[in-house]
Amino acid sequence: MFFISSLDDDDTDFVTKLQSSRFISEYDVKQLYVIDNKKVTFILKTIDFIESTYQDWEWYFYHPLTGLNLNDNTIVLHSNKLQVEYLTSPIIPFLLKKKVGEHDTYKFIVSTINGFSEDNFSKLITYCRDNTLDHVSDFEVLTPDYFSDDHDAIKRKVLSSFETSIKISIKNYLPTFRSLADE
Repeated sequence: MFFISSLDDDDTDFVTKLQSSRFISEYDVKQLYVIDNKKVTFILKTIDFIESTYQDWEWYFYHPLTGLNLNDNTIVLHSNKLQVEYLTSPIIPFLLKKKVGEHDTYKFIVSTINGFSEDNFSKLITYCRDNTLDHVSDFEVLTPDYFSDDHDAIKRKVLSSFETSIKISIKNYLPTFRSLADE
């Protein structure tokens, strides 16, 4: 179900309002994907950020291995199509590819609709590590509200708890005048 309104703000969260309704319990609804202004804005702003920041990279939606597809050798781990499950997920993973000399370079990006926090950042790094293969050169986490002036100490604390040779960075996909210092 898409609930997109031109009368409401981009951040209107209809999903939270629907969760408190009796609609789902009154009807035998097995699966319902509710997409509202907030979610569509998140998806579009993330894609805009990736396309403008990584113009010389090819980007794909990443499809992680799950218990359902683990033994299927025909599974493609990335494509130009967003899996339906991510329409309601708080994260969207991406795989970026760029030819450098004779070799392909890969970057794994995970964008979240949730705000920056120590716990969220740590969980997203763990997600990146658990869902990428050896050929990924670096991870990047995108949040809507990361600012180095406010969050650098937390970022350094979390990064120091992970032992990895892979470069890990964090950026704000909703740049404002405050994020100019991060560039």
